[in-house]
Amino acid sequence: MIQMNFQKHYQIIHFTNEIGKNRFGGVGTYINEWYAAKENNIGFVYLYDSMKSDIYIDDFPGKDHILAIPLERIKKINDISFDIGVIHYYGMQTLLDEDIFLHKRLVYVIHCIPSTEPYNLEDPFGKSDIHQDFQRMCEKADLIICVSSDSKNKLIQIFPQFKEKTHVIYNGLNQTTPSTTTDSETVYHRKKFGYIGRLEYRKGLMECLTSVKDKDVELYIACGNDDPFYLSGVLDYIEGANMLNRVHFLGLCQGERKWTMLREMDAIIIPSLYESFGYVLLEAMFARVPVICTSIGGIKEILGDYKYQFNPYIRGDLQACISSFQEDKNSEITTQLDNLVSRTDLFTTPIMIEKYKTLFSEQFSIN
Repeated sequence: MIQMNFQKHYQIIHFTNEIGKNRFGGVGTYINEWYAAKENNIGFVYLYDSMKSDIYIDDFPGKDHILAIPLERIKKINDISFDIGVIHYYGMQTLLDEDIFLHKRLVYVIHCIPSTEPYNLEDPFGKSDIHQDFQRMCEKADLIICVSSDSKNKLIQIFPQFKEKTHVIYNGLNQTTPSTTTDSETVYHRKKFGYIGRLEYRKGLMECLTSVKDKDVELYIACGNDDPFYLSGVLDYIEGANMLNRVHFLGLCQGERKWTMLREMDAIIIPSLYESFGYVLLEAMFARVPVICTSIGGIKEILGDYKYQFNPYIRGDLQACISSFQEDKNSEITTQLDNLVSRTDLFTTPIMIEKYKTLFSEQFSIN
C-alpha cells in the first residue's frame, strides 16, 4: 500500500483501476484530467492486483491525495472518510461488499457498457456473466453518469429502471486550445495513418487493416497486448496480406509519446464498432490531426457534421471514407479540420468538472 499525502477526509473520492501511467484506456485519461485540476477536496484511491502489477511512485500523476491499495487489502478502505465515492469500473463491485459506502453517496460513471457489439436487446451481454456485476453497480449507485447521450440511451434500452437516476456529462481534456484555422498552404500527404486503442475486437483494428490493405499507405499501431489471441489473428492477417513492410507496431503510447505520434500522422483512423465517448478523437482534435472516424455511439456527438466518418457495419464504408480523404482537395480537408477543431471548446476539463459540481450540489446538497 502506498499513501501519498492522503487526507483524513475528502468530499469526493474517485475509486479507479487506472491512474497516471497505470492506464490502458479512456478511464485513465479521465482520472488524470481530474487529478491535474488540483481540487484539494478530491482524493484518488487506486486499486491494483499486486500479483499482476508492480507499482512505482513515478508512475503516478503526482504525490498528493493518492492512496494505492492492493486488492487483497481492500478492507483498509473502510478506514477512509469521504462524502461521495465515484466508481469508474463495474469490476470494482467487490467494494460494495464492505461497509465503505455505509451512509455515503455512491456515483457510478459508466465509461463503457460491457455489451457485445453489435448487441441484441434480448441478450445484450452474450454468454458473459459480467452483466451481473454491471447491473449490481447500477442498482447500488445513487447516481449514474454516462459520458454521452448515446451511452445513456443504450443503458436505458437495456435497463429502463435506471432512467431517473441517470445523467449525461461529457468527458473533458485540458490541452492548449489549438488554432481553429489552418494555413491555406498546408499540404496533406495522406500516407501515414495511425491507430491508437486497445487490442480487442470492438476497437475494429482488423477492419482497419482490411480497409487499408489495397491502399498506398502505412499504418502505425499504438496498442498493448490486451488480447494475445486477437493479436495472433492480426499478425496472421498482416503476413498473409503481404503488409509486413507497411504495418508498424509502436507498443503503448502515453503522455508526450502519444502526442508526438499524433503530430507525425497524416490522419488517425478510429474504426471502433462502438465508442461511448472517444478520447482518442478528442486528442487528435487538440493535436490538429485529421481523423477518419466511426460514427457509431457517443463519438458522433463530438464529431458533429464532420465529413470523414463512416458506419463500421456497412461493408466498404471505411474504405470509401479513406478514399474520399485521399482524393479530396487540401482546401476541403482544411475546412473539415477547422470545423472539427472548433468543437474542442465543448469538451474541456473545466467544463466537465463544473458540471459534476453542479450535479452533486443539486442531488446531494454539497457545494
